Amino acid sequence: MADTIDLSDKNIKWLEPWEPLPEAKAAFFEHELRLEVIEGHSLWQKEVRVIARRVDRDDVLFAYRDEGGWGCAVVHLTWRGQAEYHPNWPASVLFGDIQEWAERGMAPDHEDYFL
Repeated sequence: MADTIDLSDKNIKWLEPWEPLPEAKAAFFEHELRLEVIEGHSLWQKEVRVIARRVDRDDVLFAYRDEGGWGCAVVHLTWRGQAEYHPNWPASVLFGDIQEWAERGMAPDHEDYFL
């Protein structure tokens, strides 16, 4: 995990179906995540920042900070507008940093998107 995180997209080659989210929309997605996550979820009470969204699903890429520094998480928001019943929801996949996500998350999503 990194001590800092660069949320600009200048170092990312974005591949479909992912697109960066403008800062003006960030609060909307961060608010929904906070509504859905309950105690026991991997992102419970973590500082988060929106980075991107997958245009064909309800998946959102967040940067999160914990005691090890900054990492990234793809979260499948449920859009319930309230707390989930189980800490496994919303479903989340954690990555050590944005480069790991680009290789292990975005690249395979891009390949699958065109199948």
